[in-house]
Order: sequence, then C-alpha cells, then structure tokens
Amino acid sequence: MKTGCRLPPKRPPRFLPGMGSSETSGRWTRSPLNNACHSSRRPDHHHSRCPRPRHSAPRSGETSSLPVARLAADLTNGITQQTPSNVETMSRFESEQEMLAFFDENFLHVLAPVMLEIEAEARGTDYGSVSWSTRDQVEWMATYLDLGNDSLLLDIGAGAGWPGLYVGQQTGCHVTMLDFPVNGLKLALDRAALDSVAAHASVADGASLPFSEGVFEGVIHSDLLCCLTHKLEVLAECRRVIRPGGRMAFTVIEVVPDLAPDAHTIAVESGPEFVDSESPYVNLLEESGWTLSKVEDVTSEFQSMARRLLQSRESRREALVALLGAEDVEEMIERNRGTVASTKKRRLRRRIYLAEA
Repeated sequence: MKTGCRLPPKRPPRFLPGMGSSETSGRWTRSPLNNACHSSRRPDHHHSRCPRPRHSAPRSGETSSLPVARLAADLTNGITQQTPSNVETMSRFESEQEMLAFFDENFLHVLAPVMLEIEAEARGTDYGSVSWSTRDQVEWMATYLDLGNDSLLLDIGAGAGWPGLYVGQQTGCHVTMLDFPVNGLKLALDRAALDSVAAHASVADGASLPFSEGVFEGVIHSDLLCCLTHKLEVLAECRRVIRPGGRMAFTVIEVVPDLAPDAHTIAVESGPEFVDSESPYVNLLEESGWTLSKVEDVTSEFQSMARRLLQSRESRREALVALLGAEDVEEMIERNRGTVASTKKRRLRRRIYLAEA
C-alpha cells in the first residue's frame, strides 16, 4: 500500500506476499477437544495449540438460544457456538433477534453472481465480503502482525472469512474466526478448505470472548468497532486473549472530530450503525492496555471504494431487486450515497490502527 509511512521495525517480518500454506486435503474433521473444524491432513506445521473455547458447543439434541438457529440445520457442524449474553441492538432493528436474523440472512446472498460481480468490481475480492479493507491494506496489516506457521490469529467479525483467511493463506498461521451470523461462518469454513487454510470458527460475542488468556499471537478485525456500542469491552477482551508481545491490527470508520452539530448528525446517519464513539480510539486502546504503534488514515481509499460500490450497485439495480427486493435495495443504495457524500465533505474518515500488547 502506497501510504508513505513506515512500520516500526521491531521484529523482522516473516510475511511474504504470495506465500501460501502447505497443501492440505480440503477434508474437515471434528476436534474432540473443542468441536471445532480442522483440516484432516495438516500442512507441514501442526497447530497443537489450537485455542480451546471456554464455553462448549451445544450437545446433540439441545436447543440453541441463538435466533439464527432456524437458518442452519446443524449449528455444531464445524462451528463452536456460544449463546450471546449481551449482543448490541442496532438502531435499525427493534430486537436482537431481528438484527441477528438480518445479518445471517444476508450471507445467504453474498455468493450470488450479481453480488460477486459487485464485490469484484468495487472491492477486488471474492469472499462474499462486506468489509471496506482492500487487499493492499490487509497485506500491510499482515506485515505488522508478523505471523508464521506456528502462530494463532483471531479474526473478530469474520463474516465469510475476509480478511482473516487471506492472512492465513499468506502466512500459514491458524485462523480462528468469530462472529454471530452462522451462515457467514459456514461460507468461511468452505473457503478455508478451498484455500487450504487451517481454520476454526466460533459463534460468540466479541465483548465476551470464549477463550483463555494469552492464547493468540495476533488479532485482526475490519470495520467491526463502528458496528458495536461496547468498543472498550471488545478491545479489552482482545488484550486479554493476546500473548505478551502479540499484535493487533484493525480498521474502523470514524466521525471526524469537531464537526458542527448538524454535520455530526449527518455523519452518524450516513455511517455504520454505531460509528459514533464517546472516546477517541487512541484513548480506548490505552484504557484497554494496548500500546499504540501506528495510525494510518485510509479515507481516500475508503471514498474511492464507496464510489465504485455505488456505481456497481446502481448499474445492477434490476438484478439486485430480483435478489433482495426493491425496498432493501433502495435503502442500501441510499446509505451508500450518504457514505460517499460524508467522505467527500470530510465528515467520515477511515483509519488503520496497529497496536502491541
């Protein structure tokens, strides 16, 4: 990524763009330790330190309290499940159940031909991704994370696997993907098998991670915190599960500071559901025990992607309506227009934060 900035050279980077993990069979088996999904034939490295969730998955025949359970025939098939105890309720939704069902249903459509065309054209990826992170940005973050074959990476808000699985493919690390939408995680596990990435998935709350302390060498999340209210709690949990000296890289959309009240309101309405933050992220990182290494502004790339996304959606409006319905498509395009306008008028910005434990 041509940012003009240099990363702090604390350790020689092991990341090499284009370097993939060793070949695996693509078959998956259930681990007796944590009900997680693993490759049945490992790469040359062995992930014997695969994190064991503190909360077990439901036994066969038990009823899950997850509202999205109706969308999946078997939630324990390769996915460790945690009942959400305190999930954020977004302003567009009247209940937690409605919110979770909305996001889970979205992942039923992300691999539709029109959705993949839009993703490729606007985002340059093919994961069924809804992230604003470009390939160059993810490679830059992976360089900082400095992971290798024996490393464990946690991707929170993993969705269908971007960017965590891409980092795993490039570095050979084991990837633990955490999110609530089960359909997204199922797509992620399929993609992990396709790309021969050692991976496991958990349905759990980022503010109450189901892992022991000091498990992971790296944590990554893409535009997650601007979709949650409990930002400090999530960062604190990330700090708890990271090993001493481990690193975290994340992107987030923010409201530009010191806006006039009217401009601030417009920015909040045009950004993600919880884009507003009571404290700057620099302060939140310090409060949660992280040492900030670098902050990089990537608003220009964010604005360019938002424009491409809008153009791509508008040019395929008819196909989108056939897939999603006219009301949802109009709302999606209108929010997209708002994002473009707010970045152009410098009401919203997007940044990458790099931090060390």
